[in-house]
Amino acid sequence: MVTNDTATRTDLSGNAVEEISSNLRRLLADVFALYVKTKNFHWHISGRHFRDYHLLPRATNGSKTTTKKA
Repeated sequence: MVTNDTATRTDLSGNAVEEISSNLRRLLADVFALYVKTKNFHWHISGRHFRDYHLLPRATNGSKTTTKKA
């Protein structure tokens, strides 16, 4: 017999859990698609704003960027 030791007690109905899970999966897919599009855009840019756009994916994922001034 298999038991589900990871079950979490909740007041939500099964239908509510399914609806919330479905919406969260769609949101995660949209966020990932936006990340991939931003990352791809980042590799195909040029011009005077190159550096700003180049650093944009790092700024959006929360990592710190360091710049050195000569």
